[in-house]
Amino acid sequence: ALDVDLTLYDVGGSPSLDFDGRKASFSQVAYFLRPGIYLVKVNRWQGRAGSYEIKSDFFPPPLVNDTEGNDSYQTASTAVVNGSVTGHLGYYTASSTDTEDYWKFSITSNGKVLVQVTSDSVDQSGATYDLDLTLYDVNGTSSMDFDGRYGKYSESTVYLRPGTFFAKVNRWQGYGGSYTLNITHTPPSRANDVEGNDSYSSASLLTFGLTSSGHIGYSANGTTDRDDYWSIVAPSSDSLYVHVSSDMTIDVDLTSFAPDGVTSLGFDGQYGTYSRLGIKPTAGSTYYFKVNRWSGTAG
Repeated sequence: ALDVDLTLYDVGGSPSLDFDGRKASFSQVAYFLRPGIYLVKVNRWQGRAGSYEIKSDFFPPPLVNDTEGNDSYQTASTAVVNGSVTGHLGYYTASSTDTEDYWKFSITSNGKVLVQVTSDSVDQSGATYDLDLTLYDVNGTSSMDFDGRYGKYSESTVYLRPGTFFAKVNRWQGYGGSYTLNITHTPPSRANDVEGNDSYSSASLLTFGLTSSGHIGYSANGTTDRDDYWSIVAPSSDSLYVHVSSDMTIDVDLTSFAPDGVTSLGFDGQYGTYSRLGIKPTAGSTYYFKVNRWSGTAG
């Protein structure tokens, strides 16, 4: 009986990727490959002479590929905010397997950002295809969140200020397959304060009798906005009260300061979404109020 064996080689003829030397009239090799020209060797293992038939089958992943070369934050592909993109991971060529894809996304206003990756449940070999997700700050290297849960789905939630951030999708288990990456941005319900008001010297202005609004708890470039300062000019020497109400996602505290911006006049740290402080001012003098995120995420 004529027994032939089969070897699959990388582009350029080396190294060997798969070999089948079973003793029979049939042999088969398989691999998860990126575009290229590969080589197959059929060799006679046993028998004198005869003929053979060779056949190849191609099984593409179900979703459209990303633009390759996006293996670092410097070469990241661009993801759509409030939309989705697709990609492939785990495919091989020229002694290298594509195990990581980087995506960059830009946020133009404060908000809750939910990033989700959904992969094929199994690859073409029937093995579980499991991808993990990491979110990075604007420098591309400082990790903000990671989800390594087992299965076809991972997600991360961060609260971001404006900037361009990065998501890394990496293959944890399986061979090759495709995935969908979704990014959703949800802004807070109230208008933002003028940022940079993190000290009394750069406080935002409160107007007597009018309501102002702001955001707190959002992060970018290694820092989180935890304090907002507001100033108000006392219209008279009557008692002056300042109230703050927050979203359910945060508990904020309130501190009042004298015209020097340093001497504390009062503090309200009651638990919940409401705080209030009153002061006895001098007409025409400027006083300061600090809103501080005590607990929660952002809002």
